[in-house]
Amino acid sequence: MEALRPSFENPAIPKAAHNATYDYLMLLRQGIRTVPITEDTMVAEYVGNNSPDIQLGLKRLVQRAGLVAPKGVQMQEISDLIGSGKKQITMAVVPVSKAAPYAVQDAAMTWRLVKPLREQLQRVQGLTHVYDEIEIPLIPVISDMEQAGVKFDLPYLAEMSQRLDEALKGLERQAHEHSGGYGD
Repeated sequence: MEALRPSFENPAIPKAAHNATYDYLMLLRQGIRTVPITEDTMVAEYVGNNSPDIQLGLKRLVQRAGLVAPKGVQMQEISDLIGSGKKQITMAVVPVSKAAPYAVQDAAMTWRLVKPLREQLQRVQGLTHVYDEIEIPLIPVISDMEQAGVKFDLPYLAEMSQRLDEALKGLERQAHEHSGGYGD
């Protein structure tokens, strides 16, 4: 991690990621504050795509953009490395010899997505402003919030739950009365 620190913390080196909020948080947990994040392909696709069926996975974005991995290599699915279901493992136990090619390929394809996604944003007036001035600056804020967590007022939530339960029972009684007792 110490070998990576100078590059990640150097404000003169712009950073691009896919799901930068997650990457930022993972590096933050290692004591590395990544600056500046200038591109997030997942956020760019979210801002620039108004489809209700939007799918933000890196592999799907690469396919949709018509990009091909260098030398025709197929992008590896994460499940090939960590499995799925009850047998799923974490990346922490994946051998570096298997994790490194996967990570390099994802990084390379993320970088290749930056230009077409930027062009997509530029086609609609105002989207680059939303992306650059609102969404990208929020990445470290959201990550910091996830790192800090939130506090819950459990007694208040319990009281609210009880009030809502009572209100729901009252509405059920009213519905029953208005239906003339039907449904007994």
